[in-house]
Amino acid sequence: MESWASSLNLSLIDWPLAALVFVDFDGVLHAEDFDADLFRYLPILESVLRDIPEVGVVLTTSWRMDHSFLSLRDRFSRDLRHRVVAATPLLEEGMGDGGRWLEIQAFLLENHLSDAPFAILDDEARLFPAECDPLILTDRSGMSAIDGRLLGNKIREILDPDRQGEQRNDPPRGE
Repeated sequence: MESWASSLNLSLIDWPLAALVFVDFDGVLHAEDFDADLFRYLPILESVLRDIPEVGVVLTTSWRMDHSFLSLRDRFSRDLRHRVVAATPLLEEGMGDGGRWLEIQAFLLENHLSDAPFAILDDEARLFPAECDPLILTDRSGMSAIDGRLLGNKIREILDPDRQGEQRNDPPRGE
């Protein structure tokens, strides 16, 4: 039986992926305000990616409207760029309530990945259904070390479903 990743027809993938993480930029990799130190928190995400090498990144950021995929991928460290494998399609309803979720679902459907395990890293709850288990929600000031640990735990959980329901040591969100 083929893995879900074998159906993804992207030349940037050169190894078997086990899961995806959908990543926003503003409010995640840097603060939402544009005076912020851009990509200040990218090293936190990159640390998680280095710890879990079988995960690919799909970009959901609104930056994909004004920048090429390759220029966005090049924001990542050289050793991780090959793991940034795609961007979600731009849908008219993408910035409306539930819109980013619709873009993620469209990406999964278009690439025959409906069974693919995934996590989402975003700062805008309104772009997702009320109960969205894959979502790690950052605050608008950007990703914290705690968010990085939560993302790592979420990815490990989806990679090993037997871990679900185990006692985990996730820190409280406010610390």
